[in-house]
Amino acid sequence: MILGFIGTGAIAEAMIQGFCTASQPVKSIWLSPRSVERSTRLAETYRAVEVAQANQAVVDTADVIFLTVPPSVAVQTLKQLQFRAGQHLVNCVATLTQEQARALIPADVSLYKAIPLPPAARQIGPLSYTPYSPLMQDLLQKIGTALAVEDEAQLRIFACASAQIAPFYALQATVQGWLMQKGIAQPVAAHYVRALYHSLADNAIQESAPDLHAMIDEAATSGGLNEQSLQQLTDNGWFEQTNSALEAIHQRLQNQSG
Repeated sequence: MILGFIGTGAIAEAMIQGFCTASQPVKSIWLSPRSVERSTRLAETYRAVEVAQANQAVVDTADVIFLTVPPSVAVQTLKQLQFRAGQHLVNCVATLTQEQARALIPADVSLYKAIPLPPAARQIGPLSYTPYSPLMQDLLQKIGTALAVEDEAQLRIFACASAQIAPFYALQATVQGWLMQKGIAQPVAAHYVRALYHSLADNAIQESAPDLHAMIDEAATSGGLNEQSLQQLTDNGWFEQTNSALEAIHQRLQNQSG
């Protein structure tokens, strides 16, 4: 199976790295000439990667094409491409609806939508997509935990959750910055904070119960430091603001879907 990428931004690079270093790596990946520096670097790093002369050359060669261009050029890019029967197009542009994409490609091309994330480079993290197919499940499972969802509406909900990546890093940066203000050297502060949050995330993964509130209760020992921190953040509306941000993102995606 030959993969193709139209657009070679950071997410595309993460997926390509994941596919090339998987336990059963993809043997052939063609890239569009966008982002020349990144495309060239990937081709020099991985034997499976080749850079095409044009977007259409990628489509002419590949069996599965990932659309990973910026939202502002997604529609125009699709308008310029000619697909053939039996190909598979994976729409990775959050703001491009499946209705919009379907109107621009032939009916005999299978259309999917997916939410790839940066950890795909190391074959970890969730990778939600729709609709389910054995081919897509096996392919995406190479670079993460493939999760087929019911429809595009449900996928939008998962997209909102994935928009918490930057806030997650911002929280770590805030804690690291506080440690440095108290005199902890930057390398030591960075190592401690990253190890701390990594271990906490791993604990959550290992927890079998679907409700995380038990873990909150266990960590927030009565009269302890975690209880104090949790209470202050709760009183200041920190978690309510997180919920508000999720709702605002969901509304934005709903509006864009028409």
